[in-house]
Amino acid sequence: MKLTQIWVLLATFVLISTLALGNENVSQRIGFINLDLIAMNSKAGKSSLDDLKKFDTDKKEIIASAEKNLLKAQKEIQDNSKIWSQAKQEEALKALYQSQAEYQQLLAVTQQELNSLRAQALNSIYKDVAEISNTYAKKNNYSILMNTAPPTIIYYDPKDDVTNEILKIYDASYGKKKK
Repeated sequence: MKLTQIWVLLATFVLISTLALGNENVSQRIGFINLDLIAMNSKAGKSSLDDLKKFDTDKKEIIASAEKNLLKAQKEIQDNSKIWSQAKQEEALKALYQSQAEYQQLLAVTQQELNSLRAQALNSIYKDVAEISNTYAKKNNYSILMNTAPPTIIYYDPKDDVTNEILKIYDASYGKKKK
């Protein structure tokens, strides 16, 4: 079994156990959502993917041109190294090294931009889905909605949040273990 599947099973077991120990008079439901599937198959997701592909295509043309210029400069140095003076060779090599550094920077910046655009698109989709999930869960009497991979809670009934109680217990125990 994959580690993710184990976490999903463990999280599900804990959630079901918690609900079973809760108020028996209230019907508790757990639902599951695959956010990745929604991101890939939704209109917004497909539109974002098209935008990312266009960005990638545009950047690939720029990168290919820069790579072509690098190869041209390398070939020029190889072809002319015997007839150029030492100073001219050093100048050409210095320009080549500068071009290589700029090329590497272009690759890194392009990857960062692509990652940033992808993250922005996904965050926007996830935010919208979270709002829709909240409304859906309340309307359909779900206590908890979880993302199937990786297991994360999308929605939970706030009345089941025990954060403040755990915080009080934790704070009360602080310092007792240090002594």
